[in-house]
Amino acid sequence: MNLPLPVELSLTTLLIIAIAGGLAAWKAEHAGVAPGFGLFGDAVVGIFGAFDGVWALQAKWGAGTGPAATAAAALVGAAVLLFVARQFAIWWNRPRPAARPTPAVAVATGPRPERPVARAARAGR
Repeated sequence: MNLPLPVELSLTTLLIIAIAGGLAAWKAEHAGVAPGFGLFGDAVVGIFGAFDGVWALQAKWGAGTGPAATAAAALVGAAVLLFVARQFAIWWNRPRPAARPTPAVAVATGPRPERPVARAARAGR
C-alpha cells in the first residue's frame, strides 16, 4: 500500500525540520522551566514535534510551503510537543500518596549466636 505524502519531504525540508526541532529542544533545555529528558531526549521529541507541526500546518490547514513557512511550522510543532511531553513528565513524576502500612511480621526471638572471638582473646591474653 503506497500512500502519497501530503507534504513534499525534500532534503531542504528535512534539514529545516531537523534544525528547527534541535533548536527548540536546545532552547527548552536551556530554559529549564520543567523537568526534561536531557538534550538528546529533548532533541528527539523536538524533531518528532517538528515533523508533526509541518504535517499539521501544511497538509491539514494548507499553510505555505516555502522555507520560512516550513521553519515556522516546525518550530511551532516542536514547541508544542516539547511542552506536552514536559507536562506529562511533571504529571508522571508527581508525589503519590503513601501506601497503607503493611502489618508487622513476627520476628523470631531467641538467643543470639555468639560472635566469633579472636584466638588471643580465647587464650586469655
